[in-house]
Amino acid sequence: MSVLRKFEASLAILSLCAGVVFLLMMCHLSFAFNTVFGIVFLTLFYVYVRGRHKINLPPSLLFLVFAALQIDALGNLFGMYGQQVGPLQYDEFSHMFVQALVTPIIVWLVQHSLQKYGHRSTLVALI
Repeated sequence: MSVLRKFEASLAILSLCAGVVFLLMMCHLSFAFNTVFGIVFLTLFYVYVRGRHKINLPPSLLFLVFAALQIDALGNLFGMYGQQVGPLQYDEFSHMFVQALVTPIIVWLVQHSLQKYGHRSTLVALI
């Protein structure tokens, strides 16, 4: 393994750890920090995936992930956790929306990876 590949792998692991720590500490951080970190982290992810793996992620999918982060951060900013939002508590509402907003990028990446390596799922083959 070359030095460049080792550096790249180390940087990817460090980035993954930074993302995990951010998500764990997000509720204790300011809204401004959450916003800036989200933009920087998603931009670096986009640049890495595009530059290293030649995958052109649709920016709209990254925006959905950013929106999911903002729903959680806004709940923290306005003290919405534990509050009723319609028939749901805000934490139930926000976590449901986070899952709904993050799912499209996961599906897109899996579909793109399967196509890149020549695998065709039954549903894609029908379309």
